Amino acid sequence: MKTDEEFIERIKKGNISAFEYIVKKYKKKVYTIIFNIIRDTQDAEDLVQEVFLRVYSSIRRFKGRSNFYTWLYRISINVSFDYLKKNRRNLEFRDDFSISVDAIEVEKGLGRKEIIEKIFDLANNLPKKQKLIFILKFQNDFSNKEIGEILGLSQDTVKANLYHALKKIRDALKKEGFLREEYYD
Repeated sequence: MKTDEEFIERIKKGNISAFEYIVKKYKKKVYTIIFNIIRDTQDAEDLVQEVFLRVYSSIRRFKGRSNFYTWLYRISINVSFDYLKKNRRNLEFRDDFSISVDAIEVEKGLGRKEIIEKIFDLANNLPKKQKLIFILKFQNDFSNKEIGEILGLSQDTVKANLYHALKKIRDALKKEGFLREEYYD
């Protein structure tokens, strides 16, 4: 089986079928990243095409210093942020975001949906970098290393941003009485 690098070299030489293979391989992953950022099905589909147009037009500049998928996801994030900026929208979480709420106190009569909505509200108020890292981690299941590669950050910076994001959410939940005592620290 050929590696991405071999396909990239073939694309650089003008091989369209190699490009079609790369599109087919990564299309769903690119769509997921874009959708998780912009939250619009139709526009996400359009932006996937824009991402692959950018990839095709700039593939000769890809030097292979990082993994191809890292470079591709970085383009996907940039295209998504360009879209948000152009449409004057903010980065927000999807409503179907899955998160464990086992640590959340439900004695307030709130159901799982209301608790998750509360977490969304808090997460949507995070600074942009923390919010993006949070989305890549918990909505796209990227490792800290992958997030660092995609965003051009060290793993320590990713960990620190995740720590601060989670601490802000935890502190707000604690302040409002949603966390059980054993989860305070």
